[in-house]
Amino acid sequence: GYAPKFANDPTRTIANSSGGGMYINQSSIQVNRCQFDLCFGRDGGAVYADSSSAPTFQNCFFYRNTSKKGNAMYSLKAEVNLDNCRFYQNFGFKANTFGGAVYMLESYGLIEDCSFEDNDAYFGAGVYAQNAGMDTLWVEDCIFDKNRSFKNGGGLMVWFTPTVVKNSIFSNHLVGES
Repeated sequence: GYAPKFANDPTRTIANSSGGGMYINQSSIQVNRCQFDLCFGRDGGAVYADSSSAPTFQNCFFYRNTSKKGNAMYSLKAEVNLDNCRFYQNFGFKANTFGGAVYMLESYGLIEDCSFEDNDAYFGAGVYAQNAGMDTLWVEDCIFDKNRSFKNGGGLMVWFTPTVVKNSIFSNHLVGES
């Protein structure tokens, strides 16, 4: 869809609603070797995946995106697969932001060989996952480094979501206001 630009920075995308870079609804999509930079959306600064969607992102870079929930990516009732993606310096624009890089509500999937670095949010600065029901979130071979959460979950924050974390590194996180 069409997204107007900031007057003083024509490279920065503005979205009045969700998914500043890409909005996915009831669709299966494969995205490979793409960059999402300086995107803004109320939910999902760069990407919003909704209602039974099954997006797969491979070898993608998410940089300096912002929103209220899911600064880089927001998913609702979706099966999300992230493979070898980098989430770097994604930040919230308001207090009470959720998911510095990724926000997953009633969503599940596989996050594999990804890095989450220097992202910030009030809750879940790397990945925030909530209410996946009986579906499992798998996090494998990932690096969570230097993320900042003002309240809880520097690298990963899960609520009522079955989660398996394997062979991953969590380092240098800051939790709390400073």
